[in-house]
Amino acid sequence: MHHTKLIDKLVRELSYRVGVPNIHDKEHQSIMSEILSEWGEYDAKQRIFEFLTEEPRKFKNPILNRTIKYKDKNGKDKEGIVGNLLTTKKESPGRIAAEKMLGGLSDEDRDAINKEVGSQGTQQKIDFPKDDSTNTTDDTKETPTTGNALKPGTEFAKAAQDLEDRVKGKKNKEVETVPTIDKSNFDKKDPKKYKDNPDGPTRKAIYDDLNNGNIDVLSEYQDGVSVNRTKRIAGAGGKKASEGESKYCGAVDTNFDKWESDNQEDISKKEAEIKSRKRSADESRTAIQLGIDVDSPEFNTYLAKREVWTEQKIEENKNTPIFKKDFAGNKKSQASPLGPYTEWMHAAYDGARQTQNHIKELDIFDLSKPHKTIQSTAEVDEAVQAHLEDNVNNAKTDEDRKHAKKQLKNWNKYKSYHDTYVIGKDKEGRTTYLGISNKKGDALKDPQNNSTPAKRFKVLKEKFGEDVAKGVTDSLEKNLKRVEEVKQTTVKASSNLEITDEYAKICETKELQPYVQKLREVGKFRDYLKAKNLDPDTIGTKELLIEMNNHAREQLEAGKKPSYGVYGKIAIKVGEFSIQDKFKKNNPKINFDDNAIVGAGQIKETEKQTVKESHQSFVSDLEKVDSPDGYSKDNPDADNGPHQQGYVGGVLDACHIDSYIDSEDNDGMLVQMGVNSVTPSMIRKCVAERSGFTGDTTTPEGKKALKDHLRKRCRITAGESSVKIMNGNKEEELFDDSWRTAGESQKIATGFGEGMRDCLIKKAAK
Repeated sequence: MHHTKLIDKLVRELSYRVGVPNIHDKEHQSIMSEILSEWGEYDAKQRIFEFLTEEPRKFKNPILNRTIKYKDKNGKDKEGIVGNLLTTKKESPGRIAAEKMLGGLSDEDRDAINKEVGSQGTQQKIDFPKDDSTNTTDDTKETPTTGNALKPGTEFAKAAQDLEDRVKGKKNKEVETVPTIDKSNFDKKDPKKYKDNPDGPTRKAIYDDLNNGNIDVLSEYQDGVSVNRTKRIAGAGGKKASEGESKYCGAVDTNFDKWESDNQEDISKKEAEIKSRKRSADESRTAIQLGIDVDSPEFNTYLAKREVWTEQKIEENKNTPIFKKDFAGNKKSQASPLGPYTEWMHAAYDGARQTQNHIKELDIFDLSKPHKTIQSTAEVDEAVQAHLEDNVNNAKTDEDRKHAKKQLKNWNKYKSYHDTYVIGKDKEGRTTYLGISNKKGDALKDPQNNSTPAKRFKVLKEKFGEDVAKGVTDSLEKNLKRVEEVKQTTVKASSNLEITDEYAKICETKELQPYVQKLREVGKFRDYLKAKNLDPDTIGTKELLIEMNNHAREQLEAGKKPSYGVYGKIAIKVGEFSIQDKFKKNNPKINFDDNAIVGAGQIKETEKQTVKESHQSFVSDLEKVDSPDGYSKDNPDADNGPHQQGYVGGVLDACHIDSYIDSEDNDGMLVQMGVNSVTPSMIRKCVAERSGFTGDTTTPEGKKALKDHLRKRCRITAGESSVKIMNGNKEEELFDDSWRTAGESQKIATGFGEGMRDCLIKKAAK
């Protein structure tokens, strides 16, 4: 066998048997001997081991045996034996350093050195430095003497040195490295930029501890973030969502076997208490998604555990700023199972239990070793990323490098939209990452992304070019402006409604109370009421609504734009519920012919029609600009034109669909929506099935074909409340793009459509 093939084969076999090889380790040498004997490579074995056990050169002249230090051509510190260095190339840094050291010798001493060095393997005279040398020996190696079975330049000498270089990671071809994040300020805290844990560990402390194989400092940082969430220090999702995610992280890290054992008495009492309670619609849906009979003892036990855990969280947090300021203002938080804090805790418990199950099924973590669930923040993410980059660049074996590259690849792929993530070790002790996108609702109706026309333009420009991006976003902005204008029309019309007793009654129903309560909690409106010596928390509903309209009119007269969510939403909801037969039946004491209630219905209908017309105008704009070749009513069998494809592509990007389609496996990302654990492969399968794609989705070619199919064949349809992406036959809604306004901003909330929600819930069901 050729020496390079033999060495390559030997390195791989040794790595397989021992992990990280060390050819100078006596035990590893013994294993190498066994391997070569098994292969019948007795000559190679003899020659390789002669090399491995060879002593450095011993010169008669003691000056030649001296070790000197020098810098190589890359500026790195090196050392070598003078006699050996004198046999290297004339221009090599080692030889230059050796010659300088011998510069003061007499001619007689120089002749003696030339004679001895020449007899040891070079025939070139060393005249410090008049003559050149053609010897190509590496100046950092101590070459064996002649007469030896592995003298310099022989094939097996090169092979044996190749072996040493391989296991030391010093092959001639440098190992490819990945670029690293700037760590120059890792030792500094910047409370203005990083607000989540300003008093916690620095990025350097987290990074250094991770590189030392620990997660103690990372855990300390997350624990500090969790405490700060209770102090109303929020992340990007807002105060309530940040608190919910914080409790989810803690729950994922909880040993529930121990918790259940410690709380068995309370759980048993709760089981008895809720056994005969009628199950709510949400509870029934949870049972279906868990694959449990809603009336079974098993589900009763599950609910009991969830409620005990939730009650404990309320007790632990009832005096915290987040609870008192953001949750307890709604009295249902402390009394009703449907209270807002309770809802978030139910989502945290459901999600955590299912995440734990998913992690066990994945089997990518050694759960006997420390692991931690982290809330994503800019500060901690930078430290973790730096560690993952180092793992790639400093990997000692091909397998370690392969694992590290996969973790970094997943990180870079999902870091822009992971809300939380788990960091731990695999069974080989290597850092492992699982990204998690968290959504509260188990009905899968939460938006997957909130964007703006400007952000959508940037995405479209990169993928479809500026012309398509401009065409799509110009129409978006034009029609979003119409939506914004009609919402201000709603606020103005609502402020002119007469607040009657019947109108106040409808606002006191359980369906409308959440909107009235939200009004009481709005800071600027509370200040307005307090300035008039009115208590926002005790003022009656009718008087509250009258003052709401007064405040709205004052702002309008001052040329301001009152918030639609505060000053227009109640009238819209009154109009919406007042025409529902079930609502009317459940509230027989309300006069639905009251002028104010009828007026609210008219405001709702005007807004509904204007929004729908805006959606229709947008869809029509895209069809016109893509005519005559693109899809339209007159050309129903055509592919979508470039602008239509651009808009569909923007929606897909907002829901990260391309990323999920391209995912190689499920061990990099989990979408945890309430009790539903949704994986990338589930999303890929659902989007293929519900869009009518029949090709293979497991190969790179098949995945590309699926993405092309979605852009070309999914149709854009104007809905009453949103623009919808339908499958080619317009039978199922795949995605939903809702247009909203927030102050002066235009927002686009994108989520799964009904068809995708139905498919994902079924695939995630246990």
